[in-house]
Amino acid sequence: MAFTPTVDTEHALEGGLILARGSIAASGNYAAGGDPVAFAGLVKSTTLYALFVSGMAGFVYQWDQANALLLIFEAGADGAALDELGAGALPGGVTGDTIRFVAYFRKFL
Repeated sequence: MAFTPTVDTEHALEGGLILARGSIAASGNYAAGGDPVAFAGLVKSTTLYALFVSGMAGFVYQWDQANALLLIFEAGADGAALDELGAGALPGGVTGDTIRFVAYFRKFL
């Protein structure tokens, strides 16, 4: 798996939500179309509602809610839209990046 999250803080919110903040370590290979981020056992929920991810190294991280995958984008040609990172080994810019997240989960009822 390419992404391993660490939850630093978790807060119960009104409306049946949990807010979690933390970091994500990237390692291994990246699959075209993104890779899952496994939060199982890290928060008191199994349903990820929203995930916002940012890094420091210039890559753009975006969560695909429909497929529950985290995608990585990099600079394309000058003036062009961003390109998804190609499948294969993650570059050092990603594995060495400081990747932080804010996530919302649905509470267990």
